[in-house]
Amino acid sequence: MIGMSRGEIIGKTRELFSPEAAELIERRDQQLLAQRQQLDPIVDIIGNLSRGRRVISARHVQIGGAGEESHMVVTMVEDRTEKMVAAA
Repeated sequence: MIGMSRGEIIGKTRELFSPEAAELIERRDQQLLAQRQQLDPIVDIIGNLSRGRRVISARHVQIGGAGEESHMVVTMVEDRTEKMVAAA
């Protein structure tokens, strides 16, 4: 979706997404940490600085066991733009 390797994108939400999309991603990460559970996949339309508006499905996974304090979230994003265009 972004055209970069995993190593290049880790920890760079604000550098990779529009301010609005980055805020949304960070807000949902904070919700996950507060709830201590995985959220259902979220489908959104976001602005990508290099590829324009994209339809994505994002799944946020908290790192750490159920009873552990965690401060890390892994977000897996699937770009569904092409599938949505093909289905239309």
